[in-house]
Amino acid sequence: MSSSLNQEDQKPAGEEFKSGDAGLSEQAEFKGKFWVYGGLFTIPLLAPAVLIALFINDDDHPSSVDVWTMVVIPFLLWTLLQFVCLASLSNAFGTDIVEERNESVSIKSAMITTLSHLALVSALLLTTVIGMLLGKNGDTLLAKWYGCILMLCVSQTIIAVIVSVLGTLYLEPLSETAATSFIYENLIYFGEPMTMTIAGFLNFVLAVLLFVFDNYGVESGVMGAALFWVVLMRLAVTYQYLSSWKNPTLSAAQREERTLIFDAINNPKKPQTRKGGSTSIVPSP
Repeated sequence: MSSSLNQEDQKPAGEEFKSGDAGLSEQAEFKGKFWVYGGLFTIPLLAPAVLIALFINDDDHPSSVDVWTMVVIPFLLWTLLQFVCLASLSNAFGTDIVEERNESVSIKSAMITTLSHLALVSALLLTTVIGMLLGKNGDTLLAKWYGCILMLCVSQTIIAVIVSVLGTLYLEPLSETAATSFIYENLIYFGEPMTMTIAGFLNFVLAVLLFVFDNYGVESGVMGAALFWVVLMRLAVTYQYLSSWKNPTLSAAQREERTLIFDAINNPKKPQTRKGGSTSIVPSP
């Protein structure tokens, strides 16, 4: 493994460029399906704010029955749905982070840097959301939804910050080999800060939309929803492009090994073998 890495590091720059030339042109191609998927995927993300603003009455001092049926129960279902989806997405994001990495690059340093950035971004969002939460009050159903969604955003950003700190805390004293093992065997916890940060921003957007509907009217709210839909679709398309990129410097053997590793992580009871023998759950650092 080490000899192959040294050979990879010693490749001339021109040779590396030629090997990735075909992939370069393919990566730059317009992919209409990414826009279709991004557009369809992001519509349900914004739908709750629009439906709440359009179909929930905005009377002052609503009855307890209205609060339970129009706020508490739907919000609990929305929260449960989010956390269930985030649990599966966290593992996918964790896998995505290390899938195309070069083994000559320190995964320990790269992951610590990533976690530090995510903790900083989440902390900044957290302070903004707390300010929004403290700056508005009211007894209407829309105001209650606004507060509940902001509280959900606060909880997700707190998770992102603390999990990032914990990951950094446990990585710091480890050697490169031990850190590689630790990361691969806990991928879900290294993907979780990213998914929680994204979810926090999503709920931040929903709260902003509710505020616009409540204070500036339906027309402004609908225009805001359309604008945020374009923003979220653009981000979804960008993620699909970046996630689909294949590292041209990785060999077929390395890709096969990583496929087996990820399969072993997702199916721990299933025996994993590669051509010529068994494979370890963790590759050489």
